Amino acid sequence: MIFFASLAAALGATLWLVSYIAKMLLAKRPGMGWILLAWITGSVLAGLAVIPLSMFGSNLDPQILFIATLVLSFIISSAAYKYINQMGWGGAFTTNIASSVIALVAVVMAVVLSGNSLKDTFNSVNMAAQQNASFSGSFTDAEQTTDLTEDQDLENSEDELDDTVASDDDLEPIFKEKDLLPKGTLKELHAKEKPYVSPKYHVVKIGRINSLVGRPIRIRKSNGKVVTGSLQKIRGNSAVVKQRIHGGEAVIPVSIASIRKLEVYR
Repeated sequence: MIFFASLAAALGATLWLVSYIAKMLLAKRPGMGWILLAWITGSVLAGLAVIPLSMFGSNLDPQILFIATLVLSFIISSAAYKYINQMGWGGAFTTNIASSVIALVAVVMAVVLSGNSLKDTFNSVNMAAQQNASFSGSFTDAEQTTDLTEDQDLENSEDELDDTVASDDDLEPIFKEKDLLPKGTLKELHAKEKPYVSPKYHVVKIGRINSLVGRPIRIRKSNGKVVTGSLQKIRGNSAVVKQRIHGGEAVIPVSIASIRKLEVYR
């Protein structure tokens, strides 16, 4: 009861202040009754204008649609002040803005004075707005559905019949345990599933010797000798190979022209 009394007081204060502002803006009908009539008329007409906008602008970006709705509502409600209270467009716009701000402040004060929570009240209003939006969307969808031709209705009926005949096993996708794992885990599992292959010497083209620097290689020379070791670098026309020998290491150059067969250990 206190809450509704506070709202009534807030409405009265808002109408009085807006009426005073309209009088200052040289309105010919600044009375509180005319202000209330313009307020109600503008709200109703703005609400009716939003319905076709939401119907034909469903393909627009939500942000653009929201801005267009606000601008259209503001213009229509300002037009109500202009023609009902008989004032210029500048005064109508100013009065509309002032009434919105004053009404918002008055409602907040009414909620606070009544002891209610602003957050709970806002959530309640938000839920109601969402329900109204859902109802408007359902109404729009129903209007669009009534515009379907008989051929489309027949086609939809056949599709529904096919869907009914289809079994649940055909409609529900079948997932395996591996399908739910992250890609990184799947790669690790595949790597573990690969059989281990012991490294061995593989024959490569002699022209690829530059790409084998730092790799263990085996060279079979034209004279039949075999040089095994790690390829350190290519110096001129020679391949520098480091070999392990008894008691240490030895670095020897091997002429690339003398290589008959080149192998890499991997």
